[in-house]
Amino acid sequence: MNNETSLSCACLDLLEPRSMIMTLVNGGAHLDFRTRNGGLTPLHISAIYSRKEAIITLLELGASPNVYDEKNLTPLYHSILNKQIESNVDSSYCCLLLLQDHSIVDCHDDSLSTELHQACRLGLVQHVEHLLFYRADINAINVGGNTPLHICAATNQEACARVLLFRGTDTNIVNKSNQTPYELALVSQNSSIASIIQSHKPEHVVPFREAPLINPKRRSIYIEQKRDKHRARSSSNTTPSSSLTSRSQSMPKLNVNNFIRPSQSPLTTPTIEQYFQQQNRSSRSSSPKSFSVNSDHGFGSECASHLSSGKF
Repeated sequence: MNNETSLSCACLDLLEPRSMIMTLVNGGAHLDFRTRNGGLTPLHISAIYSRKEAIITLLELGASPNVYDEKNLTPLYHSILNKQIESNVDSSYCCLLLLQDHSIVDCHDDSLSTELHQACRLGLVQHVEHLLFYRADINAINVGGNTPLHICAATNQEACARVLLFRGTDTNIVNKSNQTPYELALVSQNSSIASIIQSHKPEHVVPFREAPLINPKRRSIYIEQKRDKHRARSSSNTTPSSSLTSRSQSMPKLNVNNFIRPSQSPLTTPTIEQYFQQQNRSSRSSSPKSFSVNSDHGFGSECASHLSSGKF
């Protein structure tokens, strides 16, 4: 099966894969399992081939949009490098779905080209709008010192260049060949883009004012250096309940409530006064009940006998 899992095959081959995906996950399929060759998850494969329903279902079940493949690329990056170029509408929608679920932006390949570089190279205008709206670096620099506007100037992508200028890209950044985007457009004999860049004025810029729309059901997992350091310091103090909570977000079948006693709150421990009140209520009940003491609260069987005899 070309090193594919049953879950990735369902995402790729079925026109309506939702029910099959849910069946496989309920049967124990790992949502973020990476293939041996390429390190692709089912979400990577769904993004490559613009499988909208598969992406929606996987994200709803808790699949992470930020798992890297063996080239350190995310599903969002692969949705830009879509093999089904004729279905750009589906591809842009898949890109938007991943961005709404906290997908990391500004992931880059070996040449330091980000998603925005690739979208400009391929002339994907709607992808460029989505990436900029979700705060992608509009002036990101690749290994050659080129910004996305440089890429537009070199590849004659006029529509993408207009979007970048409209959203406030810097036209004065020079690459490692000491060329601005305007000069690179002239060298590449793309006179139309050169004239667009030359006629651009700062008052033409209209930045985004509204905040990006983020799925409120998913906890933000943007990777920040400070948070990583804090996690490293606090990892030894992690409680079992918090560990189970984090696992349950990626494993829908894992219910944290199954591991917590129903008579207690997972975050509070009853005081001695609460214990006495509970014992008095149980002693007044009409039907006799067996008395059990939770040793976690420091009350053993000896303490229970004192309580029942009134010597405590």
